Amino acid sequence: MEPSFHLAIPALIMMALGVPLDTAIGLAPLSLLFDLDIFVGPHRRLHSLVILLAVAGPTTIFVVEIFPQAMLSYLVGLFYVSVHLFLDIFEGEVALFYPVSPKGYGLKLKMRVENTPIKMEAIQLGITVVPEIKSNGGVYTLLSGPGAIALLLLMSTILARAGGLI
Repeated sequence: MEPSFHLAIPALIMMALGVPLDTAIGLAPLSLLFDLDIFVGPHRRLHSLVILLAVAGPTTIFVVEIFPQAMLSYLVGLFYVSVHLFLDIFEGEVALFYPVSPKGYGLKLKMRVENTPIKMEAIQLGITVVPEIKSNGGVYTLLSGPGAIALLLLMSTILARAGGLI
């Protein structure tokens, strides 16, 4: 999934939950952390629950013990990093248990409407499992039409909230 979705969707969720605007927007770049793996190997190889837990476990203890006043910011940041995995599962395969297993997992949601009188096919939900996440040749989409719409929605929400409209 492109960076605009990873920035916009969790930020909109945080704003809807009433997280202060400066915290919601200031921590949004954390949602792109997993995509740094494009520089060190096959993209989505490091999109892993194992890696997330290995980093989040000790970090949580550190924040609780040393900076308890920063707990809200920490939880928002952890949400941003975690939701990245969830969003990418809907667009392809993610190696959820790497380095324990290189298998990739993904969810395919498909709904089709044909241009015929009252014919709608059933919603299909499937789990995709691939033996191993492979490199996509370094191709990484930065922005597309749907991503631009997500960013416009985020910007209009920020402006409305900053202006006291919502």
